[in-house]
Amino acid sequence: MTVKDLDECEYRCYLDANCVSLNIRNKDPDGTHKCELNNSTHLEHDSDLKDDKLYYYRGAENHCGKPQEKCQNNATCLSGFTSKKYRCVCSPGFEGENCEDDINECDAQDNPCAAVANSVCSNTNGSYYCKCKDGFIKNDAICEVDVCHWQHYQNLTDAERKYDYVTVNGKCDNTLNGWYRFQGAAGTKMVTTCPPIHRCDANFPVWLSGGHPTVAEGEVSKKVCLRKFGKCCDYWFFIQVKNCGSYYIYNLTPQTSCPARYCSAD
Repeated sequence: MTVKDLDECEYRCYLDANCVSLNIRNKDPDGTHKCELNNSTHLEHDSDLKDDKLYYYRGAENHCGKPQEKCQNNATCLSGFTSKKYRCVCSPGFEGENCEDDINECDAQDNPCAAVANSVCSNTNGSYYCKCKDGFIKNDAICEVDVCHWQHYQNLTDAERKYDYVTVNGKCDNTLNGWYRFQGAAGTKMVTTCPPIHRCDANFPVWLSGGHPTVAEGEVSKKVCLRKFGKCCDYWFFIQVKNCGSYYIYNLTPQTSCPARYCSAD
């Protein structure tokens, strides 16, 4: 900044809460001086003090000392103001005389995560985050149902569902509706090759055409075929399939062409 004399430069430093030293350049041809205000003194940065005949340096006693020596957690130290001759302006999320204490935002009367359904507030050092409850997963700023969580799918475990099981009773999946996982004696996944008719303990086997998705693909729509009159895909429809990492889940719909069943494999 430009000032008319040293007194004005010192006055500007006095008005600035962060100023503890100044540099003032010799008078310019127009009769003014360049005034530089500093937030530290040579006592904290002695090696940075350079001799310059064009400037005059004046430093006050800096009670803040070196950065973070007194004020913690990236707080701003202001020299003066109090009986201890400095004060700390805390960064958001901290409090205390020297900003040493973390504020637990989750203890506030107004829950900061109230707007994020199915979440709980989790405190961190200087901040917080909204953590999805068990059975939910974060999607941008919301917590949505995690269909891979065991609470949100049912298990199909009967060995008769295997693609190579020869039909005895001719059962039908006319009551299945929702997310399912193949487990136990039923195997681990839906079969992806065309079974013969009269397999899976049904007359008309239902199989997955086109293979399974990757984890990165997420939840995808896949073609499912029903073998009914000799052809591998006499009738087809689409279901949602998701790769949950170590297993797959399937959003199955009730069969109307009974007896038909979703067939499984290891």
